[in-house]
Amino acid sequence: MPGLPALFDLSGRVAVVTGGGGALGTVVAGALAEAGASVAVVDLSETTAAKAAASLAEAIPGQDEAGATRAIGVSADLSTEEGVEGALAAIDQAFVHSFPSSE
Repeated sequence: MPGLPALFDLSGRVAVVTGGGGALGTVVAGALAEAGASVAVVDLSETTAAKAAASLAEAIPGQDEAGATRAIGVSADLSTEEGVEGALAAIDQAFVHSFPSSE
């Protein structure tokens, strides 16, 4: 039986995990990274997001095909429009404009 990466290949994709510093978020982020995705761990706490992303980066060796890191931590209050826009801008910049333009 094929493993997760063979069945669920996310290579070249970016996954955004909100609440990524919590117990469930870290498990979800790890599974997405295992499937090949670059992962943005978003959490209200900057320290928690950074620690979760650092742990994830250690667990998923290497970089994406562009040579960029595969895990980042983003601190954001996603209950506000400004928080969402700021988080998406940080993720877009970190992962070399991964999101399609709305223009």
